[in-house]
Amino acid sequence: MEWRGIDVSAYNRVTSYAQVAGSGIRVAIMRVTERNNQPDPTFAGNYNGFGEVGVQRGVYKFSYALTVDQARTEARQVLNTLGRRPLEFPVFYDMEWSEQRKLQKSRITEIIKAFREIIIDAGYHFGIYCNKDWYQNVLEVNRLPYDYWIAAYPYNDNGIIVESLRPSYGIGWQYSSKGRVPGISGNVDLDVFYKDYSTSEPQPEFHATGTAICTGNNVNVRATPDGRILRQVNKGNRFQIDGTQVNGWYHVNVAGTIGYIYGAYVQPDTGSSAGDDWIRRLQRAVGARVDGIPGPETLSKCPLLQEGSRGEVVKLLQERLGQTFHIGVTGGYDGIFGNGTKRAVIEFQKQKKLAMDGIVGQNTWRALLGL
Repeated sequence: MEWRGIDVSAYNRVTSYAQVAGSGIRVAIMRVTERNNQPDPTFAGNYNGFGEVGVQRGVYKFSYALTVDQARTEARQVLNTLGRRPLEFPVFYDMEWSEQRKLQKSRITEIIKAFREIIIDAGYHFGIYCNKDWYQNVLEVNRLPYDYWIAAYPYNDNGIIVESLRPSYGIGWQYSSKGRVPGISGNVDLDVFYKDYSTSEPQPEFHATGTAICTGNNVNVRATPDGRILRQVNKGNRFQIDGTQVNGWYHVNVAGTIGYIYGAYVQPDTGSSAGDDWIRRLQRAVGARVDGIPGPETLSKCPLLQEGSRGEVVKLLQERLGQTFHIGVTGGYDGIFGNGTKRAVIEFQKQKKLAMDGIVGQNTWRALLGL
């Protein structure tokens, strides 16, 4: 099944929402904020107008983020503008800015994931808007397994579908930027969408790195820290954790329900066998003798890690900080030494009274290994 759609912003003047719906349009993706992160001046009116005539609504945010922090700011301003309004379609992150293309692919991935986490935690569906070139040559789609809305239209675009350009991937296709729709003054982007979001719930990513036990009764599992209650757990119930902590709340997976539990009620499972396994995995990763016993040889093989490092050893560092020392790493254990990992390392160094430079050298490794 296909739904005909449009995407609109302040550049598109809607003169009659009823006429738009009457022409067969079933989906409207609205620009939610502008470059300065202020609301698109037509968003509120479009939201109400399309809703009154039964058109399904989603939004898009053209991203100008060059850092993870800027992406988070964009996401928070999107949520501020939405003001908890329900959406039938996703919040699409529009990735096409030429300045972003100059970044490393891994940095673009971090930016998207940071934006997505905030959107998903707020209960909205998430998707990525991009063109074929970005999908095929810029984005790490294997690390970004999300819903894609793909732009592809001909050089002589006249508002007509050109089937030979239809992408073989994605949940939607923007096939024209020069469409004409009754009820809209001037040209408008035209789309087709293939996915029915009314039958699915938005799910955050969850990569379990350990387990924990609940230490209290009638403990709430919330969608976000201090957010809506999803379910409750009781003393002795075991669940998965991924090492992420937000203001003292653990990110958890309780029998398929992904949310947050306040840290006072979370006791992570630890033990010598788990620690020995981590040592063995570290020894294999750095090329040391694998015996599960940390010593001078293991220490000598541990590499210098700092912001920008990536790989299995970084992932093991993140696990050690979270599981053994209970220092949450923003973004989870993804093997990327970003700003969240640097902050966690600095906190560890502070606890161990080491130089707080956020760099994992021999002294920090020595403390991590317990030497």
